[in-house]
Amino acid sequence: MFALRGVVISLAVFATVYCLISLAVRFTWRKLDSYFKPSSARWQAEYFFVVRMLPLFSAALVMAALAIPSFVMFEPRSIEEPLSSVAVILALMGLALLLFGFAKSVAALRRASRMIAKWTRKAGSVQTEAPVSVLQVSGDVPAMTATGIVRPRVLLSDAAASALSANELHAALNHELAHVRRRDNFRKLLLQFAAFPGMSSLEFAWLEATEMAADDAAVSNAAEALDLASALIKLSRFSSLNPPVELTAALVHSPASLVDARVKRLIAWTQRPHAKRNHLTAYGMAAGVVALALFFFYGQLLVHVHAATEWLMR
Repeated sequence: MFALRGVVISLAVFATVYCLISLAVRFTWRKLDSYFKPSSARWQAEYFFVVRMLPLFSAALVMAALAIPSFVMFEPRSIEEPLSSVAVILALMGLALLLFGFAKSVAALRRASRMIAKWTRKAGSVQTEAPVSVLQVSGDVPAMTATGIVRPRVLLSDAAASALSANELHAALNHELAHVRRRDNFRKLLLQFAAFPGMSSLEFAWLEATEMAADDAAVSNAAEALDLASALIKLSRFSSLNPPVELTAALVHSPASLVDARVKRLIAWTQRPHAKRNHLTAYGMAAGVVALALFFFYGQLLVHVHAATEWLMR
């Protein structure tokens, strides 16, 4: 009974924190974005991802670092307390959130795996200096896309290989390699796991910033920017033939409005300032403050958390 009470309380705390912070993120992220204004597309993408994953990470941290230890330390083993209906309902909600996120992630992985296996059935290797494998594929496939999480690869269609010049191909490949370096496909998998209604606009904002961050990472001068813009224009004609595939990062598998914005941004390219570290410093300082607070007030926090969970069980 003690173990069962611990599981119920832990899941109830997870559900409560997850839902409350998710609702706060859903209704405030636009205002926070207008106030925060990251200095580059890269940091904007990082910011959107951190905000989107904040409910899941916070709920897991509170459950693992506060709810479980407080229950183990202060809950009497010998007392047979009945579980309140509120605690049971919240626990079932927390379990449902975890199972739904897990099922959604597994389903996305399976769909992506089946589609990639279909694309690469008759693939041929392309000799490049890229740090990952580049495969040339034929048939009704995306023009260029980065696939895989553990073993990433870049797929290049026959149509894209014939349509692009050497410089355009180089710029487009650099864009896909930027997605690989940033592990954007793994981040998409995490977004699948952290499911919550009403987050699509925030996830699209992250996708938009991620694509522009990859554009910035792919070019270093105006000529390369024009090459990438030209590649986007040429390959956009093939994008409508192939619907987007989850857990892949295709060069032009995004809404037409976003592709247009990227092309205009590249044509108007100017020297991008190196991403300042002030946002990274801010994240580090925030993490340091949280760590210090836990270090000095951890015991008191456990007492208060246990009191709150005791109220929840009644």
